[in-house]
Amino acid sequence: MARNRKRVTLSIVVPAYNEAQIIDASLQSLHEFLADHRLLHSTEIIVVTASGGDDTPHRVARYADTFPHFVHVQPGPKKGKGRDVRAGVQIARGDYVLFTDADLATPLH
Repeated sequence: MARNRKRVTLSIVVPAYNEAQIIDASLQSLHEFLADHRLLHSTEIIVVTASGGDDTPHRVARYADTFPHFVHVQPGPKKGKGRDVRAGVQIARGDYVLFTDADLATPLH
């Protein structure tokens, strides 16, 4: 869990259980959107990966150096999306906190 201690305005919590097929594209899209809108350095990304049957946690870990403010939370065995969202929100440092599904079904704009 890498943490940059600088102040952030927005925290985005992304629960990701067994999302290996889409998590790379989603995190790349998040990065591009934040960079294009000059929000990259003021936004914290928190990805929560409950233990699953694929390599989502390993894929997520590769993004630690991609975002200036990035946290990867691994709360253990799956207990539900609510627990994972809560785990991310509880450690969020932003003035504003939102969560989005790993598939980015809600458009970033």
